[in-house]
Amino acid sequence: FDTGKLVFIPNGIDLAAFERLYNEHGLHDLPLTLKDLITRQKERGAKLIVYAGGLSSQNDLEVVIKAAALLQSRTRPAIAGAAFLFVGDGAEKAKLMDLTKRLCLENVYFHPPIPRRLVPSLLKAADYTILHVRKSP
Repeated sequence: FDTGKLVFIPNGIDLAAFERLYNEHGLHDLPLTLKDLITRQKERGAKLIVYAGGLSSQNDLEVVIKAAALLQSRTRPAIAGAAFLFVGDGAEKAKLMDLTKRLCLENVYFHPPIPRRLVPSLLKAADYTILHVRKSP
């Protein structure tokens, strides 16, 4: 492990503000379709893996979709292991949705963007969150 390649980036999120926003809005302020999706996945015991943000080539989310396919193939038939939820919009959304359809994924869901003030509620509902970027040359 080369510590010379390690860069510490301090947490840029005010966790107290997130907690306050979550307490103000909770899940009840999320759009009904999103709230229902989260509730259904939690009830079936799935781990909710959330990406919230721009669906662009910079984020290389195709890799995440392929990981979802691998995970789904290992947990069939119940697919109770994980549910991938992409919340946002962007140039790659149609391509990602098409890939999801071509791979017959039952564990990947897309939802339109939500207001920023509701993002803490979405992230609090997640078991895991995704931050993925394409490796630069």
